[in-house]
Amino acid sequence: MKLSFFLLLIFSLHASAQVADFLPTQKTISKPFGLPIKIDLDGTVNFFTGDRDLVFGPGIQLGYDSSVVQYSIPTVTSEFELRPPDEGTGWMEYKRKRYDYGLGLLAVIKKTFRLGLAPYKGAKLMMRRLKTEKGALTSSDISLPDDLSEISKWYEGDQGSYQTYGGIQIYAGFDVGPVNVVSTTMAWQNQFIVAINRTATGILLSVTEEKLERKSVNVGFEVTYAMATQFKGRQLSASFALDFDNPLHHELYRAALRGKLTDLQEKLPAEKRTLHWEGYDISAYWGIPWLVGHTVSRGHYQVTEDKQEFFLEVLQNKRAGLLVHPAFHQKFVYHNPLNMLMMWTTDMKKSSGKDLKKHFFGPARAVGFKGFEMTMTEKNYGTVIGEVGIVITKEDVELFESLSDEKVSSVLKTRCTELALECAEEGKAKKILAKYKVAIKKDWEEKKRVLGLLLVQEPVLLYSLLKESGLTKDAYFKFLSDRFQSLEGLTRLVF
Repeated sequence: MKLSFFLLLIFSLHASAQVADFLPTQKTISKPFGLPIKIDLDGTVNFFTGDRDLVFGPGIQLGYDSSVVQYSIPTVTSEFELRPPDEGTGWMEYKRKRYDYGLGLLAVIKKTFRLGLAPYKGAKLMMRRLKTEKGALTSSDISLPDDLSEISKWYEGDQGSYQTYGGIQIYAGFDVGPVNVVSTTMAWQNQFIVAINRTATGILLSVTEEKLERKSVNVGFEVTYAMATQFKGRQLSASFALDFDNPLHHELYRAALRGKLTDLQEKLPAEKRTLHWEGYDISAYWGIPWLVGHTVSRGHYQVTEDKQEFFLEVLQNKRAGLLVHPAFHQKFVYHNPLNMLMMWTTDMKKSSGKDLKKHFFGPARAVGFKGFEMTMTEKNYGTVIGEVGIVITKEDVELFESLSDEKVSSVLKTRCTELALECAEEGKAKKILAKYKVAIKKDWEEKKRVLGLLLVQEPVLLYSLLKESGLTKDAYFKFLSDRFQSLEGLTRLVF
């Protein structure tokens, strides 16, 4: 049990780290838009396009987001329980900030066609500090300390990272009246990432350089649109161990923050990593920009890390804006030639019982996790980060292939009825089973993608397959909360 816990924990965190590495900053948090001020070739200023066939105007891009949250430090357990924070376990303060901005030039031809060039820059900062008391003060600054000696005052396990990115976008679009309905964008982006992790005697310093190509097509209006985006990127990373008692390491740290890495690479051993990926995502948005918006997306990526290849399927659901409580939900399948890791993650502020049940408790209950059976009645459960993960092997899937469709169907219908799920209706259960019958007949390379996506969207089907096959599984969960005791651990699923 203990060994499998750490194996699954490492496997889960490994996949999560890859997602965190390149997904969040593939897109900027804002979109460039043209200001309603245009200048023609004669120097005449007009609002909108005026009467000329060719006019120019400024394009601007602005985005900003920040948060500070105090989570109780998680305790290790094998069964979930929603309870007040334990005395003496301590707290984790997460500070996050991200912004991007840009200014470019936009040309409008015959009031219909748009061409633009928009350079942009941005940054993403994160700081995690451990504290004995929730109200204990930490530095109000989110940036990394300028000197290594300042980090010596941190607790072991404290972390911080600073990412800068920038690039240039070439834009073309087609308008109907004043509204842009079709556009395409090409962007080339460079990124520099510095991350530190406080150790017992110093820090682990990681430096990453990234290059990204992005191509997208957008169809729709400002309040509702669909977008297809293609990505191709690579990262080169190196990690160095720096000691507080070594004066040379203080100099090397200061140089690294300025982007001067030559001395660091020449004087210290490094653990290196390369990451390459290609993929796409298709997304849909509806809402009022800045005020309230909802985005759903689906992505597929082929990733190579140090010559080891894996694939990543991602389903995302995001709510954002000044008038709503932000929420970000993900379902993803990480699959390699031998395994599939399925994870459900959620990150919510002022989470409602309805949202928490749907995006965190729901998948956990459906798969059979212990302790997730409670009724969610409160309107505000605070700020929550939740993760649920389980590994299915190729051998497991081969066992699924031998199961009777009738028996799987019977278990599925019973489970749907027990949990009062939508699939309790005869027609919806049949649709799930029909998709499963198609997926299970495919060859392994296609099966692990199609079946993985089906199971992560219909976790009750995963429960039915595990129960009917008689398998015992260890599954991982993590729950970070600013109101309740945070928990992390492995639960054994016995059917």
